[in-house]
Amino acid sequence: MGKMRLFFLGLIVSLFFFSGCTTSPTTTVLGNWVKRAEYSGNPRSEAIAFTIGDSVAYVGLGDYQWPQQQDANIDTVMYNDLWEYHVSTNTAGQGYWTQQAAFPGSKRYWSTAFSIGNKGYVGLGYDAVTYYNDFWEYDPQSNSWSQKANFKGSGRYEAVGFSIGNYGYMGTGIDITTAQNDFYRYNPGSDNWDVIYGYGGVKRRSASAFVVDGKAYVVGGLDNNGQLCPDLWMYDPNSGWSQKREIYNISTLSYDDNYTTIERYSAVAFGINHKGYIALGAYGTMRSNTWEYDPIADLWTEKTPFGQQENGVPGGPLRINAVAFTLGNRAFITTGSTSLNGQRLDDCWEFRPNDTYNANAN
Repeated sequence: MGKMRLFFLGLIVSLFFFSGCTTSPTTTVLGNWVKRAEYSGNPRSEAIAFTIGDSVAYVGLGDYQWPQQQDANIDTVMYNDLWEYHVSTNTAGQGYWTQQAAFPGSKRYWSTAFSIGNKGYVGLGYDAVTYYNDFWEYDPQSNSWSQKANFKGSGRYEAVGFSIGNYGYMGTGIDITTAQNDFYRYNPGSDNWDVIYGYGGVKRRSASAFVVDGKAYVVGGLDNNGQLCPDLWMYDPNSGWSQKREIYNISTLSYDDNYTTIERYSAVAFGINHKGYIALGAYGTMRSNTWEYDPIADLWTEKTPFGQQENGVPGGPLRINAVAFTLGNRAFITTGSTSLNGQRLDDCWEFRPNDTYNANAN
């Protein structure tokens, strides 16, 4: 009888063990990257992008190769052209690009852009000699540019920019001496800049920003020591700045166990359908991980990664210094480089956050 009891006890333990293994929860990672019409300008990195309405985006400026030294021919590797992307109303359509009036300021890279209403705005940047603080407005109706009041802060590059309602915002970035953490608000009605106080993040460059439901979020980047900035800050026009949960494994809870792959610099970020997203960029190695941020829960969820290096996962080469733009509830990324001194790119991809992976999607 004792042996029989031991047998049944062992059988029960074995069944419990194998049952636990086979029924353990699994997570389906959603998100699909779908190739779109290649950018029609020359391949480039450190470009700018902004959108007008829900069907047209603009991409331009940037550089073709990283300047190895300052010389008289430095502008031969930089651009001031502007290209307009018309998204297809059919989600299976590729869209198309057309060239528009060139940016009238000096050729440069790492500028910052946003749109307000039916106008686009571009400012700041660098050409390996000058740290720019000039600021320009683009009118798509007349296909023309006009210069506006200079950015109120110091000339700089690798800053972030975003717009909320009738105002545009620019801040952070690096000037001739150091990275910065100041922010300024642009009023197109008065053509004036005001200081926005309260941002508590450390001075940084190469950060990313996205807007969700009338609030902006600034994430990542590098501090003055070249270290990652593992924080997330929210700007509410009605109440100012506040810090959200850190983007690394800081707690003893399980929610942030994989958060270290969120940390990065020179990434792209965008907001669609009440969620924020960050993709691409680097830290140590190029980042393929794509993360979705839920502002209500203040939590991140990993989505399908970008990059042909991931077995069977869609996407082009991993990259830094690409640009992203959203048209309606659709998000796109284009340009960038495979490393600081690497190949410049011109492919364009649409991200569908709630689709399952399908390499043949169109």
